[in-house]
Amino acid sequence: MKKNLGLIILFLISVCAVIGVFYTHEKTRNIPKSSDSIIVYFQTIFTTSDKFKGAKNKIRLSDRLHPNDTILLSHKDFMIISSIVNNRVRCKSDTIGVPEMYLKTKEGHIFLTRFTYYVTDDNMNPYIPNKEAIRRLYDICKIYNYFEKENIMYGKLYKKIPLDYSYYYAHKNGFANPEDRMEEIIAEQKKGIKLLLIDTYR
Repeated sequence: MKKNLGLIILFLISVCAVIGVFYTHEKTRNIPKSSDSIIVYFQTIFTTSDKFKGAKNKIRLSDRLHPNDTILLSHKDFMIISSIVNNRVRCKSDTIGVPEMYLKTKEGHIFLTRFTYYVTDDNMNPYIPNKEAIRRLYDICKIYNYFEKENIMYGKLYKKIPLDYSYYYAHKNGFANPEDRMEEIIAEQKKGIKLLLIDTYR
């Protein structure tokens, strides 16, 4: 009887070990092997009219903030979005965008104006916008969910509200009264949203 019990325990331990190996292998297999990433940072309220100060402020706030969300991208999408920064080309334009969104790759960084196609650097030099890449960035990250409908329609990217639109701040809860909830929302809007885009290239 003791021998049979010992064999049963040994069998169960062996089964658990095999399951553990397969589970660990599956988890490891799904971890992206590339460490390439893109930082996307923006505030959902406009805080300054000084363009130069605004650009530096975006970098400073982004560096202080932990990512609100991490998004895994296909290698193709990663290369398309990173091209906004990595393949930028200067242009001459009388209209200079406001630095409202900060994009950073290992190659450098650039600024976008929300829901439009303006691209600038720290010194407010304009660049030719890659409209396909900018639109892809918005669609993949669903950046529109962090803004009210009026803000989305004010720009040039969307002619109508996306079908999967779900306002991020509408789901804030857990507060005893509306005043506390609004204070928390306003604080986060000022602090900003930071997204980390990871390349899943193998």
